[in-house]
Amino acid sequence: MKKYILILIPIILVILFVLYIGFNIQPGSYVFSKKYEFKLSESTLIESIHKLKQVDSSLVVPEDYQTKEGRREDRHWYYFYVFDSNKERVYFCWVRSKTNSITTLALISIREPTGKWKAFGRDFTKEEEKLEIKEFENNFLNELKKMGNSEGN
Repeated sequence: MKKYILILIPIILVILFVLYIGFNIQPGSYVFSKKYEFKLSESTLIESIHKLKQVDSSLVVPEDYQTKEGRREDRHWYYFYVFDSNKERVYFCWVRSKTNSITTLALISIREPTGKWKAFGRDFTKEEEKLEIKEFENNFLNELKKMGNSEGN
């Protein structure tokens, strides 16, 4: 009996370690992005983003920044950009459906006025990242939630 317990303990530990790794390491290009879920379809959320930019033109990125919104070839994400006219910065985001009625919006990076892109989880300290996320939520996300009549988390 003692022999079986000595064999089972390492097996259980390996299984727990694999599960821990699986749940805590996310695959993909945008691992450290800040994600929000909306109880809306992907098309409805994208439509709400466009409507908000029509209502508040200060969120539209000026043409000289040369940003291209939309779904790129062979990609699951719909990419879009939001302009912060107060600080002359650009937020780079994506939208992707999780289910038919739940869609994820992710904040990936920020383009500083100097032209340098800064990615979340890599180029900011924890404090800077918290402040940047708070500004994004105040300047854009809260208005988007009102526009889409949705609960974004």
